[in-house]
Amino acid sequence: MNDSLLLIELEKIGAEIAEIKGRDLSYWTAAFSVPDGADYGFIAYIYANGDSEISANLRESNSGEYFWSAVFEVAGYSSIHEAHTHFLEMLVLVLDNPTRIVQKKGWLNMTFTCEYMMAGEWHHAGGGAALRFTNFTFPKIDGKLREYRSTSVRN
Repeated sequence: MNDSLLLIELEKIGAEIAEIKGRDLSYWTAAFSVPDGADYGFIAYIYANGDSEISANLRESNSGEYFWSAVFEVAGYSSIHEAHTHFLEMLVLVLDNPTRIVQKKGWLNMTFTCEYMMAGEWHHAGGGAALRFTNFTFPKIDGKLREYRSTSVRN
């Protein structure tokens, strides 16, 4: 699946597409509506090299805060088609089901894990971590755990 076919698929599922051209990096963004009462919204990125990413952005956030994302690097798949298929499948799952993102503060890392609710059970959609003592900024957290929620975007 090439980038133009992937962008067509994203438009079919309700994305608002924008092309970003930079000196060193060109990519497309696919933004989705944020449900009323949701703590965050989803945005997808398609990079010129074929890689893709699903990210969540907090509704009430300082620009540039580190939050949840899942990256689909073509190098990790047997083909670009396989990478794009997995990306689209995961994107549809997080858009069509209620989700939660859990932020955990550890000694060295801040971790974010996304799960979607299907058939009454939570399923893992990806996670990531960043070192706390770097230039990253993070959402404020009281204690060691904070949970964010969103209803389904497309249902």
